[in-house]
Amino acid sequence: MTDELWEVYDSTKLSDYDRCPRLYFYRHILGWVRGYTNWNLAFGIAWHEAIEYMTLNGYQHHEEAFQIFYDKLREAYPDPSRDPEKGKTAQNAHDALEQYAKLYESDNYEVLHTEASSSVKIDDSHKIYARLDTILKDSRGVFSFDRKTTGRFAPWWYDQWSMSLQVGTYTAFLMSKYPENPVSLIIDGTAFIGRKVDPIEFRRVNTPRPNLAQWKADVVQRIDEIREQTDETLLQHQNSIMTTFRRNPSGCFKYNTKCTFWDICLSQNNPWGDRNYIPTGFKKKQWNPAK
Repeated sequence: MTDELWEVYDSTKLSDYDRCPRLYFYRHILGWVRGYTNWNLAFGIAWHEAIEYMTLNGYQHHEEAFQIFYDKLREAYPDPSRDPEKGKTAQNAHDALEQYAKLYESDNYEVLHTEASSSVKIDDSHKIYARLDTILKDSRGVFSFDRKTTGRFAPWWYDQWSMSLQVGTYTAFLMSKYPENPVSLIIDGTAFIGRKVDPIEFRRVNTPRPNLAQWKADVVQRIDEIREQTDETLLQHQNSIMTTFRRNPSGCFKYNTKCTFWDICLSQNNPWGDRNYIPTGFKKKQWNPAK
């Protein structure tokens, strides 16, 4: 049993592997996901669609953009007016779009693409896919705004981009598609902060040019490890314990949130042997970075 999507890699999948190989196994080999979309993910998807609309049609259309945001959020949450504990509320999104339009009204660029997807060839046996929020051009050259939402602009938020596989992948993508132009990747961040006063902040970060030789080595190493682990896993369907895709206890919590697969990881000794029994509350949905 194999799945062609096992050989489709992107920075999200490789970052999941870094966090915890067993998490990677559940999410990207078995393809298990929760049966519902969590609020933060639904909010982020809706925010991206709203900002994309403003990018294509002009920042002055922030009210129309909010309607797009609201309708998209309703697909996952029929009552998006509810007030979660944190700052990611529909009202804050409305205010943020208006403030974004005012703060960045001097932006002047040509839109080459939005949601641009393609692969980056590393060598004859390795490639990685990328999907960029935007590809833009101005007098300085070609660049991309990578839209991010967060709960706060902590020091680690700024520092993480220097070692990010995603930054390396996106930069390599831009350089391969536009070799005659200076290229840059800019993190276009919006913080939705859980406080009553000034709950919205904006930051743009010019990411440092990554060491692409090291990036290539990092990507190749991870892909080779995953391939080896996958081949070994296919032989372990009758084992009492699966010895591949090790568990990483240090990756069980992220942003003070427990891993989606926590309970499964505690209860299953050989999830490959039990792969046909999808746990209650989960469904199978493979992530395809190529689309």
